[in-house]
Amino acid sequence: MQIHNDNLKIATTAASSQAEQTCALVDSISATEPGVVSISCAAGASLVEEYDEIDAIYVLRSGWAMESTLLPDGRCQVQNILLPGDVVGLGNLVSGLASHSVVAITDLSVVKIPVNRIDRMRATSPEFQTLLTRRSAQEHALLRARLVSVGRRSAVERMAHFILELRIRLRERGLTKELRMPWMVTQEIIADALGLSIVHVNRTLRKLRERNLIDFPTVREIRVLDEDGLCELAEFDACYLLPEGPSGSMVH
Repeated sequence: MQIHNDNLKIATTAASSQAEQTCALVDSISATEPGVVSISCAAGASLVEEYDEIDAIYVLRSGWAMESTLLPDGRCQVQNILLPGDVVGLGNLVSGLASHSVVAITDLSVVKIPVNRIDRMRATSPEFQTLLTRRSAQEHALLRARLVSVGRRSAVERMAHFILELRIRLRERGLTKELRMPWMVTQEIIADALGLSIVHVNRTLRKLRERNLIDFPTVREIRVLDEDGLCELAEFDACYLLPEGPSGSMVH
């Protein structure tokens, strides 16, 4: 298998990060659009509840959140980890109902865009239309990769893939520093995302540390010691993440 990881090595060199560019674009368009507001959401609170009627989409300015589905017996499946610059709720626009909940992992700052303003903002800004199209494609790519992980990868492969995926996404947003990156997900969240038990998550992370692939300097930070080793372990191909350059164009 040929692994394409040139995008894994791309450093953020722009004056502003992907998230800042996204929010600046939304701010510039929404300045004249009534009903577009900035709101906050406390850690642990729901930004969107499953089966809610959809009256808005959201752009994350800061903070981490998760898209999840809660089964009647209390089991939870986390579909995606949301980071600054991500757009929340695009997949629900057709049905008008939320197919999953969005829960704040940390305190959030978000821009709320009413559904009845979206078509006008698309029409007046090709850049906004491109943003929504790209975010929708990224969302589907992340879900497909997670399905492969849960269905076919071993526990240690899933974990390595999960770490690398977050690392690239955080790097594009200017949120990594050399070997270090923020790690706001708990072992319970990781377990629900990767289809593992919390005990298995703990054991798997320990295996990666024992192989000198990662380390945890603090509870909320991870250090990737051997990026190439993680790539080899997970057979990681970064192409599906569709990274963006400073200008918003696709990086090849």
